[in-house]
Amino acid sequence: MYVTDSNESLKQKYEKENNLLNRLHGYETVERTKFLNKYFNNKDFIKNRERNAAKFKEPLKSILKKIKFDYLGIVLLAIVIGSFAGIYTYAKKDDVSIEKQQNKNIKSVFVGLVCMLVGFGAGLATTVHSHRMIRKYDVERFYNRMAIRLFSVLKKVYPDLQDNALLNYNPESSLVITTLLMANMSEEDTKKIQSLAITLSNKDNVEKDDLQEYEAGINEAFEIVKKALDQDQDLYYSILQVYNGIIPRNFNLHQSRIKE
Repeated sequence: MYVTDSNESLKQKYEKENNLLNRLHGYETVERTKFLNKYFNNKDFIKNRERNAAKFKEPLKSILKKIKFDYLGIVLLAIVIGSFAGIYTYAKKDDVSIEKQQNKNIKSVFVGLVCMLVGFGAGLATTVHSHRMIRKYDVERFYNRMAIRLFSVLKKVYPDLQDNALLNYNPESSLVITTLLMANMSEEDTKKIQSLAITLSNKDNVEKDDLQEYEAGINEAFEIVKKALDQDQDLYYSILQVYNGIIPRNFNLHQSRIKE
């Protein structure tokens, strides 16, 4: 059970966490420089982050349901207008004889149709990509906030953890922990947390009155994570090491155990 903080206390907590998740939250330190060097040179981190995104990406069918028909109509109208403009330009590019005009018109319509289809496909692909990037951001932000809070839990068990670890290593350390959790927790648990993150997207805005709802979701997800860590000591200690400035060589811990 969690004690419900007042709205003002929650606002202060979220502002502090938002600051830690901001790349410009503090000055560069020797510890941070060393951590970032490991972070940017760890190819397995990049590979697993991309693998997580691909594995848990939003299905195309779900995205298409969210796209409003009026939005698609506007996009299609813009493409049609652009296509006719292209047809007109193509037709005026050079003078042709009357007997060739019919063939010219047919070719122009065909070119315009192809342009329209390509443009529509490109517009739809861009929209789908945008939806998936927003979803990825919402999910990672949700996880990253949990990663900050997990430090306080581990600090009680390991008092030797550096008090300034969050300042030195964030926001990158939270993203490393997020990637570890997503790569090693069960697919069922991961999807539960992602569902919470998507449902609560944009409700962690300190300027709005949704923090209590977001906090309840964070606490629910946090219990799922703590249970997973109790069952997976390798994951538990790998996360603990991140707070000490150490990034794992291999993020998929299950595969690492098999190789050993």
